[in-house]
Amino acid sequence: MMARRGLAVFLIALLAVPATASPSTGSPAVAVPIGTISQSDATNVGGAGALPGTTVFSGDTIEVGPRGSAWILMNGGRNVRLSSDSRIRLVEPVGGANRVEMEIFSGAARFRSGEKATVVARLADATVRAKGTQPAVGLISVVSRNLAIVGAEQGELLVSTAHDGRSLTLREGDAWYRIFQGRWRSAVSLHKSIQRTKKKLVSGERLAELE
Repeated sequence: MMARRGLAVFLIALLAVPATASPSTGSPAVAVPIGTISQSDATNVGGAGALPGTTVFSGDTIEVGPRGSAWILMNGGRNVRLSSDSRIRLVEPVGGANRVEMEIFSGAARFRSGEKATVVARLADATVRAKGTQPAVGLISVVSRNLAIVGAEQGELLVSTAHDGRSLTLREGDAWYRIFQGRWRSAVSLHKSIQRTKKKLVSGERLAELE
């Protein structure tokens, strides 16, 4: 089991966007390989069953079933691990050979950005990325359509939400953070509630799968 460093957790309220919205500023005209499935259990890529060694192309949707898991390796020291019941899409934007955008629709994901090759996570109108050029490891778990848990396992993460123009830096080992569309009283109440019941939350269980 991978040792867990100090973890900062951020409850982030999301403004829902259409499911068809693209996380990228553009898609290449030809298929571009961006990674390889290293570990696979109950996993589909582009609607087909994926075994270890399966190539992941820009624009592919990766789905993990109940009790499944997946690990995607990319160049530059980047990787993405998915828990059970997860669904993401990976896109390399046109002209962005050193950046992969991961749109997460459900479940939980652990991602690692390298020094020169990054992973930018998108969920609804929020983005999560490494701050600066140092490697960083982040954890994201979708709680509901409008709420997600974001954690900084290693390094610093910059979390930004478009609907309220807010940005926050999560530092490794920080205390819990929370935000709920600017209504801090509701945020604190929600934060305490999740602390009391985090072991019972499906989202918490999915994060534990990524340890």
